[in-house]
Amino acid sequence: MLQFFGSSRVIDAVLAIIVLEFALLLLIRPWRERCRLTPDLLAHLWAAASLLMSAHLLLAHRWGGYIAAALLSALLAHLVAWRLRWRMPATLRLATSASRLQSLMLR
Repeated sequence: MLQFFGSSRVIDAVLAIIVLEFALLLLIRPWRERCRLTPDLLAHLWAAASLLMSAHLLLAHRWGGYIAAALLSALLAHLVAWRLRWRMPATLRLATSASRLQSLMLR
């Protein structure tokens, strides 16, 4: 078990889950009105995948340039997500936060 968590295989499994989540969002999008692939969501998925890829490369003992490129990609994705949130009007930001809170309370 320690070998599994000490290797890059666990990160591969989490990356596969992120890819499956994205594919599932693409598949259920036509049937669900609330399922939107917003740029903000895509930026967060991109950032998560980039950070996991950098950890995978680090555990696989790859060249440092590849690790740096993955980390720069994650930084760019976080900056894009931050910029998208910054440009969102405050009323919309509050409305999305309230709707998220309401949906969590309904579950």
